[in-house]
Amino acid sequence: ALRKDISDLYKTLSIIEPSKARLMAMLDRRKEMLEPVAHDINPKAFCNQMQEVWHELSLIYSEMRERASEDTATKNKAKKDKATALMNSYSLKSADYSKKLIELLKGLDEQNESVENAIQVQMFNIAKMYSNIEFEDPDETIKYYKDSLTHYTAIKEAVGKKLHIQIHAQEYKLCEEMCELLPMKITKIAQN
Repeated sequence: ALRKDISDLYKTLSIIEPSKARLMAMLDRRKEMLEPVAHDINPKAFCNQMQEVWHELSLIYSEMRERASEDTATKNKAKKDKATALMNSYSLKSADYSKKLIELLKGLDEQNESVENAIQVQMFNIAKMYSNIEFEDPDETIKYYKDSLTHYTAIKEAVGKKLHIQIHAQEYKLCEEMCELLPMKITKIAQN
C-alpha cells in the first residue's frame, strides 16, 4: 500500500511538472515501485490490490508511450528509430498489464456491469496500444493492427447494445472510426 501511495504522489506531482525529462523519470520511478508488487503478490489472495496495481502499470506504460511518441517527429533516423522502439515496448507492456487485468476480472465470482465496464476499458487500452505499434517488419505490424481491429470490433458490438446511455455514444463513434481506419492502414502496409 505504501508503494501505491508513493506512486500516487508522483502521479499528482506529474500534473504540474513542466520538464519532460523529469516527468519520464517520475513515470519510471512509479513503474519501478509497482512492478515488483505486480510479480510478487498472489492475485487470487489480493485480488483488489492486483487490480489497482495492474491498472496503474497499464496507465504508466501508456503515458510513457505517449511521451516516447513525441520523439518520433525528429528527422534524425537513429533518434526516431530509438523512440519508435521505446514506443512499441511501452505499448506492449501496457497491453500486457491490461490483458492480465482482464483475465483477473473475468475470473471474479461476481460479474456485474461495473466489471463489464472495467473489462471494456482494458480492451480499449489494448486496441489503442496495438493500433499505434510500428515494427520494421510489416507482417508484425499488420498482426498487431488486426488484433487491434478485433478488440475495437468487440468493444463496438458490446457498446452498441448500450447506446441508449449517452456516455457510450463517444466510445461507439471512436470504435466505429477505428474499425474503418485500421483496414485501410493494414491494406496500405501490405501493399508496400
